[in-house]
Amino acid sequence: MKNKFWPNNRDFAFTIIDDTDNSNLENAPLVYDYLKQKKIFTTKSVWTKDGENIKKYNSVNGETLANEKYLNWVKNLEKNSFEICLHSSSWSRSTREEIIKSFEFFENYFGKSSTLIQHNDSRDCESIYWGKKRLVFPINLIFEIIMYITPGGLKSNIYQGEIESSPYFWGDICKEKVDFIRNLTFNEINLFNITKSVLHKRKGTKYVNHWFISSEAPNHDSFVNILSKENLDLLEKQNGLCIIYTHFGNKFVANGKLKESFKDVIDDLSKRNGWFVPANNIFKYLQEKHMVKTLSYFEELKLSYRWLLWKIFHGTS
Repeated sequence: MKNKFWPNNRDFAFTIIDDTDNSNLENAPLVYDYLKQKKIFTTKSVWTKDGENIKKYNSVNGETLANEKYLNWVKNLEKNSFEICLHSSSWSRSTREEIIKSFEFFENYFGKSSTLIQHNDSRDCESIYWGKKRLVFPINLIFEIIMYITPGGLKSNIYQGEIESSPYFWGDICKEKVDFIRNLTFNEINLFNITKSVLHKRKGTKYVNHWFISSEAPNHDSFVNILSKENLDLLEKQNGLCIIYTHFGNKFVANGKLKESFKDVIDDLSKRNGWFVPANNIFKYLQEKHMVKTLSYFEELKLSYRWLLWKIFHGTS
């Protein structure tokens, strides 16, 4: 990017999108108190309601806004300049009627959830344009074959958010209420090295206004690794953009204390000349700078191919 592209002569833009899986009042406040202290303002996703209380969800569930104490804590986060957004409605699937109620509940406290991070169930559910539908031909077929031969692989027909005949259809609601949805993730500190169209449209997804890519760091160790000094130096030098997708509920806190390695990389980050704002601020800035377009088939093919290679050998999202 052109030097000093970012507001106020900042050298780069940086944010974090926190997937709320395993987030609770024992771990999340420790993380966000430290981010606030260092003036790094980010995006936190939430669930509005509890999901099904069965064993299969024990590895992903956490607190929801149905817990009044958690709701009050999240409201305070927003007052302190953090963005709050939806991570679907809950840790298990929701019907159209439940989705409508979730948006109403969320909007009552936080207004519009401009950003959305989808949470995906392992059976018929409301995820929109997911599975092979995230990709273009022929990469989508390769992905589906891999899912078919992989033990526990999920078929793409379970994702039904855009299918109008499904009880999980909510495409019209998505189009009306959501501006930006996360799609592909990459092991790259500067997303401009993947594509200049970090925020973009896709021709075959009429119910989604904009998609965005992000940097893959699903847990503490990967988060610390991607924010190495060498990577931050590169991000700074390239006047780049980093949107880290992570789960602060995944081992950022141990024995009731925030891990020192997390503090170390945040300390380094905070001392640099970055623009530290929530994702929504960055997306709106990219729109203002006319850096949003509808991807061509070949642009989508390139992204699909690169993501699938990462997914096969390393990735989780």
